[in-house]
Amino acid sequence: LRQKFDARRSLRADAPGRDDDAAAPSPPSATADDGTVQLSPADFPHMTIVGQFNLGFVLATCPRRHLWILDQHACDEIRRFESLMDAAELRGQPLLRPLPLDLDPCEEDLVLADPGGAFRANGFRFVHDPAGPPRGR
Repeated sequence: LRQKFDARRSLRADAPGRDDDAAAPSPPSATADDGTVQLSPADFPHMTIVGQFNLGFVLATCPRRHLWILDQHACDEIRRFESLMDAAELRGQPLLRPLPLDLDPCEEDLVLADPGGAFRANGFRFVHDPAGPPRGR
């Protein structure tokens, strides 16, 4: 496998019009202080596919010459999930009979504030009666 990798690298290096120094700068895989290498979604467009093995894994290199083994089925599922989440618009479905929530004042404030809009984005709507008794508004 190593010989095949080196042979492909030398073929790409000798290809006409290829200039590694002229390659578009990219945010290559970041190396943490502890020596670990991290891969980000921004690295994928700059990766070079080396090969495939076991009908499910892709070998690829990043601009810093790190070799990555990617589970192609997991990569495909992540890509599909992310595109679905970008395109999906969740609409709430009103309940036939509202469901009362038993919340203490701190929980009530948190739900009503809806930081980040998580409840609204997922179709939840709340009716609040400030005149009601605690734990029953």
